[in-house]
Amino acid sequence: MTRTRATTPIIPFLLLPLPIPLLAAQDTPLSWDFDEVWRAGGLSAPEWAEFTRSGEFAFDGGGNLYVVDPEALHIVKVGPDGSLVATIAPQPVTRALESRLRDAMLRDVDRQFGVEVTGRSPDVARAMANRLSAARAAARATIESGTFHPEIPVIGEIRTTPDGFVWVRRQDPEFGSQRRPGGYTRTADEDGPIDVFDPDGNYVGTFPAGGRRMPGAFGPGGLVAYWETDDLDILSVAVYRLPENLRR
Repeated sequence: MTRTRATTPIIPFLLLPLPIPLLAAQDTPLSWDFDEVWRAGGLSAPEWAEFTRSGEFAFDGGGNLYVVDPEALHIVKVGPDGSLVATIAPQPVTRALESRLRDAMLRDVDRQFGVEVTGRSPDVARAMANRLSAARAAARATIESGTFHPEIPVIGEIRTTPDGFVWVRRQDPEFGSQRRPGGYTRTADEDGPIDVFDPDGNYVGTFPAGGRRMPGAFGPGGLVAYWETDDLDILSVAVYRLPENLRR
């Protein structure tokens, strides 16, 4: 009986016609001597530019820069000449939002301390169960008596579209680590509601958490691109067009 052995096909290395330097000696040096266009900040800065912590920023198609101020919890829109154009205030923490977040934190505590103690002697299991119950009660009491900041303090990501819309992702502790349509599994740090503002800084609306994440790329005419996976985790690139109220 002749046995056959499966072999792995050898794929020849494909040389791409790209001028990629393979050795440092082949590099073409570039200068870091950039021309400064404008600067906002420093000792003599106006109040809106008194930054104490660095945050994210992004340009729109008109040359306006949107800067996240992590301390003031707002976004400043700076024009192409370095002057203040507008300030986008943070969203307030309403009673409904506070209640929803508190309930989510309590559910998380119950999930963490709701394990069953098995595989030990009855006395040891009983003692461990009592400790878990006491820790759970203390954690719930801390959450139930705690207070929230009056404004949503955490901005996870900011992006601008070519026609000037601003997308701001907030981090939301209630969501995350769940399988979403499109095949993504993401953590709470990657998920959260996305607030959208028009080029004039007016609030347009919010994409609720649990849907798509922030687009991977924004294009002209309201185009957005995503990496997506199917049920077999096979990757594909998907391009969509935003509705008319989110483009110009």
